Amino acid sequence: MIKENKFKPKMKRLIQLEDLQQIKSPESIAILFDKLGYDADCQPLDVDDLELPVKSAEAIKNVYLIANQGNSDLQVLLFQLHNDEWSSDRAATIRMQAIAKSLCQRATRFLLLATTDYRRLLLVSPFKSFDARMELKFGIRKYIINLRESGFPELNLLEKVAVRSLDIKSVYRNQYNAISNAQSLATVHKEKLPDDAIRDYLTSIGRIKLLTAEEEILLGRKIHKLNQLQESYTILQKFLKRKPTNLEWADVLDLSLSQLYDGLYLGQSAKNKLVESNLRLVVSIAKNYQNRGLDFRDLIQEGNLGLIKASEKFDYRKGCKFSTYASWWIKQGIRRSIQNDSRSIRLPVHVWERFQKIKKIRRDLIKKTTYTSLQEISISSQESINSIQSMMQSFQPIVSLGLLVGQEEDTQLETMISISQLTPEEQIIKSLRREEIENALANLSPRDANILRERYGLNDEECKSLEAIGKQYNLTRERVRQLQNQALKKLRNQYVRFLA
Repeated sequence: MIKENKFKPKMKRLIQLEDLQQIKSPESIAILFDKLGYDADCQPLDVDDLELPVKSAEAIKNVYLIANQGNSDLQVLLFQLHNDEWSSDRAATIRMQAIAKSLCQRATRFLLLATTDYRRLLLVSPFKSFDARMELKFGIRKYIINLRESGFPELNLLEKVAVRSLDIKSVYRNQYNAISNAQSLATVHKEKLPDDAIRDYLTSIGRIKLLTAEEEILLGRKIHKLNQLQESYTILQKFLKRKPTNLEWADVLDLSLSQLYDGLYLGQSAKNKLVESNLRLVVSIAKNYQNRGLDFRDLIQEGNLGLIKASEKFDYRKGCKFSTYASWWIKQGIRRSIQNDSRSIRLPVHVWERFQKIKKIRRDLIKKTTYTSLQEISISSQESINSIQSMMQSFQPIVSLGLLVGQEEDTQLETMISISQLTPEEQIIKSLRREEIENALANLSPRDANILRERYGLNDEECKSLEAIGKQYNLTRERVRQLQNQALKKLRNQYVRFLA
């Protein structure tokens, strides 16, 4: 007696991979949809008959009616776009979204196809719905098929949008659901974006069980023994003036090699367990330091380094919870990373601390009086106004001279700023000379110093005549010349004494 086969025979495929790889024209796409059960037509249409916006109409090279179901209740349209319209997948999707939005104003349902050279095919299923205010909302589901490297996922997708003797609404719903599922699967298999990486990291650390106070003490004891072993190794290394072997290390501690290895392994495992169970603490603290010049992932990484350092220094005998102790180390690691890496030009730590102090004082004053001045900040912080101003200038954002500005962003910032023809070295030399001259003029009387400044254009780089200076000081031209020569003689004598 022949037993009946329990397994159902595989359903015969409507299309094969060769059908996708042989698509080179609208007729071949029509043949494909004919195999899927559609009423294939492949009729060229006039773009003007679609009544599309001007930009969308100009983007279309040719348009074809591939299939026509239920007396035009469901239509499959193929849009052949110009090559420059598919500069990227996003650009092609935006263009097809605009086309679909225009077509959705009609009662007919559509499945839209787009291509340029019949190497890639963009499937677009538009849908429309009404919100609470009964206003029409519009959206699309899309999926891109690489016709030259297509596989069974693409075959499964196309067979799910097949007609199979269903009514028009069901066919349209199948199209939308199939493309929606394919789009979600493609997103999963794509390379993970930064947000996805953070989400996966948070999910993974969320599965780790938190420790009780008793478990922290047990782990703390093992870590304490590990620290003792490492401290003994350091002492032995200083005594021998070389790296000791593991056997020498074990003999000093009166342990066997297996006991030494067990102590190291248990201590390191306990430290890892303590760190892993508190990774969520780092994330919660790092959230408070966002938008300060560092990426959120970098903040988490620096906080994790601080957490590792806290696990090495944690003393369970103090009676303090590890999370309370580790918070300080985590915050310090994050703050130091912000101070060192958030700016293109690094500033010393003490400058950051002074700046944070001034910012806090300024916030407190604004809360009290709504407006504050530099003088009030100077009194509260016991800093001079000049030091506060210079500190504020140091923390101004750095802007590249190559930055594009203007309404159309076609002009570099460098061309809009009048830059001196001097090189940076020449500018430094000029500023140093100016300082030396001012120090020398400080030894003269105010009148003589001002006469030299105006005579040689040290104030506004405009040299004045003896007559103009004389009118300013109510002196004759000859008297101004005499004062000038006397002042220059004093400067020469001062310079000779300095060289002697």
